[in-house]
Amino acid sequence: MGDGAFVRLMRDWLARHRGGTVGTADFVALAGRATGQDLAGFFRAWLYTPGRPAATSGNGVRTP
Repeated sequence: MGDGAFVRLMRDWLARHRGGTVGTADFVALAGRATGQDLAGFFRAWLYTPGRPAATSGNGVRTP
C-alpha cells in the first residue's frame, strides 16, 4: 500500500467514523476499496492468526 496511501486511508477512516461505532470488518472493507485489492489474505494473517505471520506474497510480510 505504501506510507502515503496508508496515511490517506487512516485520515479517511477517521473522517468517516469519528465518534461512531465501527468494527474490524468496516476497516478491512475500506482498505480494500482504497487499494482496489483483495486484502483478505493480508488481514487474515495479521489480525486473525496468532504470532507474527510468515513471509508470503499474500500478506505483505517482508523478510529482513
